[in-house]
Order: sequence, then C-alpha cells, then structure tokens
Amino acid sequence: MQEDPVIQMQQRELQIKEMEAQSKAMIEQARLQLEAQKAMMKSQLDQQKADQDMEIEQAKLAVRIAEDNEREQLETKRIASKEQIEGAKLGVEIAKDVFRDE
Repeated sequence: MQEDPVIQMQQRELQIKEMEAQSKAMIEQARLQLEAQKAMMKSQLDQQKADQDMEIEQAKLAVRIAEDNEREQLETKRIASKEQIEGAKLGVEIAKDVFRDE
C-alpha cells in the first residue's frame, strides 16, 4: 500500500524544513562560539597590552630614579670637590699668614 503522493511530498517538505532549521541552529551555534572566542582573545590581548604598558612605565620610572641618583651623586662629588678646593685655599692662606708673621 503506497502513501498518497501529496502526503509524501508534504513529508519531504517537512524533512527539508527540519534539516534547514537544524542547519540554521548549527550555524548560529558556531557563530556564537566564534564571537565568544573573539571576545576571549580580545580580553587576553587587552590584558597583555595592559601588562606591557605597566612594564614600560616601571622601566621608565626605574630610568628616572637612576638618573636622579646619578645627578645626586654628581652633585655630592661636585660639592665635595668644591669643599676640597676651599679647604686647600684656606690652607694656602693660613700658610701665607704663618710665613708672613715669621
């Protein structure tokens, strides 16, 4: 006993619609997974950039501290050198005074 051709056609159309619906659902699921992966990758890249920016700022700060320390050391040496020169001048003046008095 064969089914009515109209019923067969309707069943076939129903199967096709079900397959289309499944296909659309699979495509949507894949699209959502892709968007989730993109969001995760963007988040990771943003975090890496923030980490790199932090490292750069720390390096800049370290350079500034080193430069400040070097300037302070040079200033300390300059002051010490100036004090030595002043001390030597004072010693010469004292020697001159001692030899003049004699």
